[in-house]
Amino acid sequence: MRVRLAIGVGIVAIALMQVVPPGCRFPVGRYAVAHEGMYPTFEKGENVILRRDAYGGIEDVERGDVVIYRQWQGEEAYDHIWRVVAVAGDHVHVEGDRVWVNDRELERSECEEEGEHEICVETNGGKSYEVAYSLDASLRVHEDVDIDVPPNSLFLMGDNRDDAADSRFHDAVNFQYVLGRVRE
Repeated sequence: MRVRLAIGVGIVAIALMQVVPPGCRFPVGRYAVAHEGMYPTFEKGENVILRRDAYGGIEDVERGDVVIYRQWQGEEAYDHIWRVVAVAGDHVHVEGDRVWVNDRELERSECEEEGEHEICVETNGGKSYEVAYSLDASLRVHEDVDIDVPPNSLFLMGDNRDDAADSRFHDAVNFQYVLGRVRE
């Protein structure tokens, strides 16, 4: 049984080598979440599926999508996973735990306590998802932001709003660094 399975795997691998040209990447990939910044949607260490072919261009990105992008610091590349809050041309205002996109506050409802967090359902761009806020006021992030998202860029935030070093701290992300959309 094991021999047949190994032969079958070998045949599939050889077939893929014939079909997929050298240097070509598969349209999907696995990514391990490296931080708590996307809790409660994704836990640290959780594996997610990245769709590299999800976007033909920035015009295909929607508010509420979860993306992975690559950031370079010197010679080192770091991949980050955040949610799209606003797209190029949008105006974003963040004040404490309240977020506005194009002068409309993002709706939050159905809040309940879970462990050390208050979990709320947030709606943006027709998509609803959970976001977390720390119950400990001393851990709350109070980074106020007021920006117009530059052309070809995205404003990204973590779902764990008090434990995410996102666009509130590091500016909007140019679309050229987006690796793809995460399947939720």
